[in-house]
Amino acid sequence: MSTVGWNGVLRFRGRSYKLSNALQHHKVGIRPKQDKDGCFEVFFAHHRCLVIDLTDTEAVKSNL
Repeated sequence: MSTVGWNGVLRFRGRSYKLSNALQHHKVGIRPKQDKDGCFEVFFAHHRCLVIDLTDTEAVKSNL
C-alpha cells in the first residue's frame, strides 16, 4: 500500500507518477503484473488506475 501525495502524485521506486487530485491522501495498492517483468499495476479499491512499466524508457521521460 502506498499513499497518494499532494496534487495526486504517487512516488514509486524513486519516480513520480500523476494519478488524480481526487486520490490525494488515499491509499492505493501496487502489485506486480503477472505477465511482464518490471510492470506494476496501481489499484484504488478494485479499479486499476495506472500501469507502471519500469522497462519503458520513453514512459519514464514523460513522468513528472
